[in-house]
Amino acid sequence: MKRRNVLKTLGGSFALLKPAGAGASAMMQPSDPTSEDQPTSSIATSQGAIGQPGQTALYRHESSTTFGSSMVSTFTLALGDIEKSPSGDHQWICLSATKANGEQFQVFLLSAGYPPLALKAARSRTRRYLLQEGSLPAREYRNALTGKAVLPSLGGWEYLMPRPVAGADAPAEAFPVEVRYLGHRYARESLSQGAPLLPLSDAKVMMLRTDVLIGQVTNRRQRDETRRYDGSDYDYVLLTHDDYRQMARAGINFVNVNAEQLPWAEELGLFYWGSRAVLKYPESLYRSLYVGPTFLLDEPGAITRYHVLIPRLLKDEAFRKSISPQAAFEIFQTYFATEALKQNPFELMRELATRPDVNLGDMYFAQENIFSWDSFEATAAYQLSQDPHVPVAFVFEPTGRIGTRRTLPEMDMTYGVEIRPDDIQAFTSILFGFLRGATRLTDKTWGASIYGQTQQEDTFWWPTHAYDLGATRFLVWNYDHLAAVPYGEVLALARHLSTYAKMHPKRDLAELIRSAEVASCCRPAITWDTHTSARARSGALPN
Repeated sequence: MKRRNVLKTLGGSFALLKPAGAGASAMMQPSDPTSEDQPTSSIATSQGAIGQPGQTALYRHESSTTFGSSMVSTFTLALGDIEKSPSGDHQWICLSATKANGEQFQVFLLSAGYPPLALKAARSRTRRYLLQEGSLPAREYRNALTGKAVLPSLGGWEYLMPRPVAGADAPAEAFPVEVRYLGHRYARESLSQGAPLLPLSDAKVMMLRTDVLIGQVTNRRQRDETRRYDGSDYDYVLLTHDDYRQMARAGINFVNVNAEQLPWAEELGLFYWGSRAVLKYPESLYRSLYVGPTFLLDEPGAITRYHVLIPRLLKDEAFRKSISPQAAFEIFQTYFATEALKQNPFELMRELATRPDVNLGDMYFAQENIFSWDSFEATAAYQLSQDPHVPVAFVFEPTGRIGTRRTLPEMDMTYGVEIRPDDIQAFTSILFGFLRGATRLTDKTWGASIYGQTQQEDTFWWPTHAYDLGATRFLVWNYDHLAAVPYGEVLALARHLSTYAKMHPKRDLAELIRSAEVASCCRPAITWDTHTSARARSGALPN
């Protein structure tokens, strides 16, 4: 029998739901939503059943005075069947929302208890996660290695599901009289009991590798990919639909998009970032593929050095005479706290705050999946330790003309050591050791990037060796003169790494960052610097 979707309006809300016991093609209509004489259910335990299967509550926004067209006006919460497994009971819960402009979306979760406030805890308790926007086919997001649900990583999880208002109801009540949702108050308008709800059976399943993010940093490519060594820049063109298909086949799964390119990334199951034009509120917040308006903290260490310290050293003689490692570090600490952690992580909030169709209410959160992109590997531990969520990772930027045969001889001369100048493993171990140690201390992750100036003999070793050591982010810089890696080389690097990752899919990331065999001890304020010595000798730094 051909499936027929039935859209039932519940005071402006809706449910595309299927009754238990009906065939896969049948759709369910909840019982009378206006009935308030149904008994409420309490959460039996912190995990497992949420409430009586088949219960549905309708909520309405308490005020319309400051209401934007993209805000949710009404929503329903409905409970489905309880599924038993060796790991414990899980119950289906469906959030069905209608916006002021009439657009609708719904979210299904199979969760052990009501989804907790913390995203990390929610991940451990959620077995399945589905999203449907309007009449578009539903999408289910699963981890390609484990089959577990992949929840949105953007942040603000505590705002994406309705939460009890403090003092309004006992926390254990499944459907409180009043809740907070997306920064606003909503009042329960009705409570009903009907047949248990089941998720849509025709959702498109998207299998995702969250442990291996491979991509380039822009949504463009070079028109002519011939490498340039004369100081000129490339001519760039926007990536086409065929380009995104080609990148996906090569193993790229982390991309930048504009409004036209967004559907291509969604179609191909690629994680994507982009600002303003690609942000649909609030649906984008629920998309597991949406990274956010940006993806990085831009070079906190490098900016401190080249845009704060060096200009001051050049113009302030007293500062030049008094500078010390501790003073320099304190300046870095100030920049990191007042600039790096206050800017890009809150770009989403700033963008939404300027939109007339959105009122954030008391919703305010940092983008949690953002990572630091920096060439100062020795700052990784500090950067990852200053906030429990932001940044989530540190990605090493190989500045300038870095490479084994270029950099190791400089380090040998500068530090009086004797490392073989062709020992790429020794070189990468020095760099990656800082990153692995930082993630071990902070329970976060790390990655590496490739630039156009990076010694080309090193470029295929770096990502696979980093993968073996537990890295999860692998980016290629693809614009700005000699720094750009040509598009064809980006694809070749992606194929190389993605093939390797498919051949060695299972890694114990927690164990890999704890598998060090050698420890290097330095006096306080002493650190490796892979690029200072050559630049100082060339006059790039003041004496």
